[in-house]
Amino acid sequence: MKTNRILIVEDEVLIAEHLSRILQSQGFKYVHTVHRYTKALEILKEQKFDLALLDINLESQTEGVEIAKLIEREYKFPYIFITAQTDPIVLGMAVKLQPKAFISKPFNKVDVAMAVELALGGEGEKEDYLVFKDGWTTIKLPHSHIYWAEADGNYIHLHCKDKNYTVRYSLSWLESVLDDTTFVKVHRSRLINLRLVESLEADKVYLKGQEIGISKSGYQRLKSLLG
Repeated sequence: MKTNRILIVEDEVLIAEHLSRILQSQGFKYVHTVHRYTKALEILKEQKFDLALLDINLESQTEGVEIAKLIEREYKFPYIFITAQTDPIVLGMAVKLQPKAFISKPFNKVDVAMAVELALGGEGEKEDYLVFKDGWTTIKLPHSHIYWAEADGNYIHLHCKDKNYTVRYSLSWLESVLDDTTFVKVHRSRLINLRLVESLEADKVYLKGQEIGISKSGYQRLKSLLG
């Protein structure tokens, strides 16, 4: 049995019970569930945890975010956001924090297991993967496999080493989870892997033979970084 202590904060009882059963089936012995913001504050004072799974939208839209801020400020352990949240303001608040992962509703056993494994995958270990759903499949994508990304409305097109993907996130979210010394915004809708740059022109950059349009500010940024 795994001895990590996990806290679930989810106001939908059936979803909370489903999460708890998934974690217990993965060998986690200590799983504590609460359904309200105030109960979460109480249990955090009383017990120590190694990981929290937090619903962003509890009784109010931002209570999950407030719990995450409290954990970062006072308790210093990792957390994962559970969300069906589509409000861009609330999501923006969430991605500015330091969640180890997001689990989107509806989720399955693989989604939860993958996210928890990554969150508990080593003290101080830098997150090196994006985890997302591609249809019914959960993808664990190494950051280094991402060549460039382009925003398209509420989606991002990820152009990658072996296959391209489309995910329902914002470009600002992607910027927040990738290493900003490796991934650079070169256009209001495009982000590139700096390590793969082959050549640079005033209005375009070449990565692995692919031509990608860039803005004037993107050109200046790349020029200063590439020397």
